[in-house]
Amino acid sequence: MRDMGKTRFGQLRFDKTKEEMVAEYCKLWEPVRATETVPLREAEGRVMPREVFSLYDLPVVRSSRMDGICVKSEMFADGLPDTAGWKMGEEYMRADTGDDFDDAYDTVIAIEDVTLADGGVTLDPELKFTPGMNVAPRGSMLKKDAPLARALVPLRALDLAALAMGGYGEVEVYRRPRVAFIPTGSELVPAGAELRRGQNFDSNSILVERTLLSIGAEPVCYPIVRDSLETLRETLRGALADSDVVLINGGSAKGGEDFNARLLHEEGEVYTHGVPAGPGRPMCLAVIGGKPVINVPGPSLGTFFALQWCVSRVVERFLNIPARENPRITGILSEELRCPPHFDFIVRMNVRRTESGYVLYPAGRGSASSAEVSSADAMFVSVKGESLYPKGSELTVEMLRDTGFLVTE
Repeated sequence: MRDMGKTRFGQLRFDKTKEEMVAEYCKLWEPVRATETVPLREAEGRVMPREVFSLYDLPVVRSSRMDGICVKSEMFADGLPDTAGWKMGEEYMRADTGDDFDDAYDTVIAIEDVTLADGGVTLDPELKFTPGMNVAPRGSMLKKDAPLARALVPLRALDLAALAMGGYGEVEVYRRPRVAFIPTGSELVPAGAELRRGQNFDSNSILVERTLLSIGAEPVCYPIVRDSLETLRETLRGALADSDVVLINGGSAKGGEDFNARLLHEEGEVYTHGVPAGPGRPMCLAVIGGKPVINVPGPSLGTFFALQWCVSRVVERFLNIPARENPRITGILSEELRCPPHFDFIVRMNVRRTESGYVLYPAGRGSASSAEVSSADAMFVSVKGESLYPKGSELTVEMLRDTGFLVTE
C-alpha cells in the first residue's frame, strides 16, 4: 500500500480526486455482509438484499369500493324495486369501504343514494343501477407476486406500508455495519460539562453518531480517550475486535500529541496520510486486520467533510448501495469567494429565498468551526484547480436543510 506518513502535508499534490481515492480505498478491504430479520416498524432506512413480492391478492375475494349497502342485482331486473319493506340481512346488508360481504349479494349501492329508516330502505329515484357496480374484484388492489419493494434501496415509510399490504410483518435486511467512533484529545470534555481554561467540548461525537444513523450504520461511540499512545492503541484494538469500521478522531496532523496517524502506521497498512480535500487534509486512511480504519481530522468542519465524501462511501459499500446525493439547488453568490486551488474545499452556505431565486451567503468566513458554520443551510465544494468565484456567480450547492425552512428576503 501507499505509505505517505513521512510526507509533509503542505507539499502534497495528488494525481487523484477525492472520489477516485475513496473508490480505490474501498477496494482494499472486503465488507463482511450478513442479513437479519427485523419487524416492519424497525425497518425504515434499512436495505433489503433482494426484491420482495406480494404473498396475497387484495382483496382476497372482493370488497366494497365505498360505504353503502350490498344488494342482489336480480332484484333490479325490472328497474328499481319497491324497497319499503326491506330488512337488513335479507334483501340487503351494510357494506363499508374495503369490506368483504356475503356471497348472496353482488352489487353495492353508495350510501349517498340510500336512506335507511326503521321502516325499510328508500333509494334515490335517479339511481342508475348497474349489476356489480362499486365492487372491487379479487386482486384489484394488489396481485399476488406483484413487486412491493426494491432491493438495495433504503426503505421508506411508503415501502413499509406496501410490504404490510402484501402480507409481511417482518423483512430480511442487511445488518447495519458497526462503526466505532473514538474521540481523542486531552483537552476534550463531554458536552454539557463545566468548561475550564484549555478545554473544548466534544461536539464531534454527536455529529458522527447522528450522521452514521442517518446513512444506515450502527454507531458505537466511545468515551473520550486522552492523548496517550498506549491507551489509544488499546482502545483501537478493542474497537477493531467489536466493529466493522473504526473512526478515530483527531491527532492526524503534526502536533506534539498527534499520535493517531502514527498509531495507524504501526498497527496496519496506510493507504494515504493526506487527502485532496479540506478542511481536513491530514486525514489518514488505513486497513488494519482487513477492516477500514479512518483517522478523521479533529476540527468539526473537517470531521463533517470526511463523513460526507469518505465515511458515507464506506458505509454504502457495506450496504451494497450506490452513493447517496444531497438535494441540490442553484443560486447566486452574494460576495466574492476564494478557495484553495490545490484541493477540493468545502464552504458552508446560508441560503435565502427571493422572488427571483436563491441567494448564497458564505457562512463563518474566518471562523471555520463556528456555530454559524455548523448551522448553515447548504454546502458548496470547490473544484480542485478553481479558486476564484466572483460575486454574482451562479453556483450549485448541496442542501443540508429542507428548502421549506429557508429564510425569505
